[in-house]
Amino acid sequence: MSFLPEVVKVIEENCTNCHSCIKACPVKYCNIAEDNVVRINHDQCIGCGSCIKACTHNARVGVDDLSAFLSDVSSGVPIVAVVAPAVAATFPGDYLRLNGWLKSIGVKASFDVSFGAELTVRTYLDHIKKNNPKCVIAQPCPALVSYMEIYHPELLEYLAPADSPMLHAMKMIKRYYAEYSRCKMVVISPCVAKKREFVDTGFGDYNVTMSALKEYFKDKGISLRSFAEEKYANPPAERAVLFSSPGGLMRTVERWNPALREKIRKIEGGEHIYHYLDGLKKNIDKGIAPVLVDCLNCDLGCNGGPGTDNIHANPDEVEALIEERSRKMVADYKKNGILPTALSRKLVERKIAKYWEPGLYGRKYQNRSSYNKIRRPSERELNEIFHDMKKFKPEDHLNCGACGYGSCKRMATAIFNGLNRKENCYKYTQDIIKAEHEESIKNVAILEERIKGVEQVAAGNFNVSFDVKSSDDTLGRALVQMLEQFKKRVDLAKSIAHGNINVNVEVISADDELGNALAEMVKSLKARIGILNAVAGGNLGQNVEVYGDQDHFGHAIAEMVLNLKSLVTQVECSSSRIGDMTLKLCDANQQLASGTSTQAAALEQIAASNTEITQQAANNAERARQAEKVAADTDASAKSGQKDIDNLLKAMEDIKEVSRKIDNILKMMDDIAFQTNLLALNAAVEAARAGAAGKGFAVVANEVRNLATRSAKAAQESQQLIDEENVKVKWGFDCSHKLAESFKSIAENIDEITVSLGQISSNSSEQEQGIKEINRGLTQIEEITQTTSSQATETEEITKEMGMEVSDLNTHISQFILDHDNRGDSHNRPRMLQ
Repeated sequence: MSFLPEVVKVIEENCTNCHSCIKACPVKYCNIAEDNVVRINHDQCIGCGSCIKACTHNARVGVDDLSAFLSDVSSGVPIVAVVAPAVAATFPGDYLRLNGWLKSIGVKASFDVSFGAELTVRTYLDHIKKNNPKCVIAQPCPALVSYMEIYHPELLEYLAPADSPMLHAMKMIKRYYAEYSRCKMVVISPCVAKKREFVDTGFGDYNVTMSALKEYFKDKGISLRSFAEEKYANPPAERAVLFSSPGGLMRTVERWNPALREKIRKIEGGEHIYHYLDGLKKNIDKGIAPVLVDCLNCDLGCNGGPGTDNIHANPDEVEALIEERSRKMVADYKKNGILPTALSRKLVERKIAKYWEPGLYGRKYQNRSSYNKIRRPSERELNEIFHDMKKFKPEDHLNCGACGYGSCKRMATAIFNGLNRKENCYKYTQDIIKAEHEESIKNVAILEERIKGVEQVAAGNFNVSFDVKSSDDTLGRALVQMLEQFKKRVDLAKSIAHGNINVNVEVISADDELGNALAEMVKSLKARIGILNAVAGGNLGQNVEVYGDQDHFGHAIAEMVLNLKSLVTQVECSSSRIGDMTLKLCDANQQLASGTSTQAAALEQIAASNTEITQQAANNAERARQAEKVAADTDASAKSGQKDIDNLLKAMEDIKEVSRKIDNILKMMDDIAFQTNLLALNAAVEAARAGAAGKGFAVVANEVRNLATRSAKAAQESQQLIDEENVKVKWGFDCSHKLAESFKSIAENIDEITVSLGQISSNSSEQEQGIKEINRGLTQIEEITQTTSSQATETEEITKEMGMEVSDLNTHISQFILDHDNRGDSHNRPRMLQ
């Protein structure tokens, strides 16, 4: 994460890693070149824009707020413009028309930073007069301010404690122009680093570079000539319009204090200013430093800043435009030459005094040295890096500057901090190329030697050798492997020629034609030997593949198989016909023997079954007689039981009648108890009327009433018992009726069973006599069948002997397999007798 805002952007797709940006950069190590793109560490970049000027590939561009400004002003956001004096060199003759265009798009007013520069000189002189500092470093350039904050914080105490002319103008607007105090401020600037000044101070909202405006006008076809000139809202400056030029501060100070001119150092340009600042602290300590240092980053001052299109302009042309404006401003103050110079100066001083007050334009700075993350390598670490860069001797340190750092030591420091790599060193690259060239010469000699060896191998001479030079010598290993493969395959061919086909041919790849050919040859030989072995084993159903007219071996095998197959086929046909006739005779005998055996077995089973049936019939007749006797006894018992059931029913009727009479008696007892209780109550009433004379009678009456109560209670309890008993008696009576009905039904069924058993017994006796007659007939049939079966068995033995002879013949023939699918036991082979 960066702490300082980005002011220079890298367009990576345009970067060629040429290191021109590093060469132009005064701080070098803000650039990161660890790969093929040079990026920026924004916390170490001072925003000078030197890389923008140096890059010819448009890979470095300034960050600009033009789009945000145009969007806000078109949305009605109130904005005022603060225009830098470099506008006269960027828009020559049209800088006041630029104010007209700003007004046309909605900008409320335009202010000239040149008048802010007048205020700045007053602040500087006030500081020098009051504090008598050893040295004052001018600070209008934000790139130089960042340089001192990050890389030379020891100079911050000498940096002018005052705002830049830009900040003077903006604070003046806030303080003295109430109608614009709440407006946002767009700065028409020649510098990309101004954005950081705005962020640090909180003043300024948009940094719009003059080059971005010119590009915008070009794209939109806008001509400033079509707009009227619009004056600035603030008082005009006099010679401070020179502030954007080198020495402009010095010439403005000269108006106030001419004697101070001799104590001012004017210095600008990246080649001079940073080297000067690096030694300034020593000169201050020695007492030889100037009182005021008028310094700017750019060679042409702000007029040629990275936010203008004057970066590559001619200095005389640029300065002429600024000088022309300065003369005009001075002339305006002289009122056409009537007022003397001293009087015009007084007029300028009065206007400046109107907008200046002590403490209003003060500025403080931050020590940002912690942003500088560069570590300085020790001598040992430097030597290690130099050895890695192939810099072994002092003469290897060319300090050619091709890397952009100007010295090999700086390049090594960048590598040490991970900001660059050795491949970006010119000498290292040349050494690598030289070494590779020498290595290629050696490789060519080795290659020529190997070509000769390959030619000998191609001629059939395998008594050559190839050396493998190193573990990375892929070609050497490939040639050795090739030679080994050729030797192996020659040995394989010799072994095959001697009749050994049990070899393994290694095929390296699908493109290995020699390996494929050898493998195919071995495969073909194995297949044909397999055919011969199969034929020797009797399998004539082989498919012999013939590769052409010249395949004599294949033709011979095919013809041999064909002749053997024809001979075996003829023998097989004859054997098959004999076998079929024998089989038919055998089948007929087998059917006769089987039928006779089956008939004898059936008769035997019938006889056995009939015997069993005879026995069962006799048993059934005996059981029927027994069952008839049991049924008669059961009928007698059932009739006797019927009489007992009738007696039970009569007894239940008697119990029911007695229960009814008891119930009547209990009701009568309950009535007597009620009457007695009522009588006792009346007696108690009468005894109460009799008073003392009736007390004895009252006791008797009370006892009688208690007795009546107990009698009533006992009668009720007896009634409950009788009721329960009546229920049970009724249930018993109903059950007795049902039992009587069941006994009656049983008796009727027993009568029917007795009749049926009598009939069964009679029929069983007749059946027993019939079965005995059948047994005598079956015995005669069985004797005849046994005789027939014995004759059929003798015929079957004779037929089997014939079948065995045929089977032996078939066994010999079956050793030959005639069909291709090896199905010798199918339709082509005679059926074997079992």
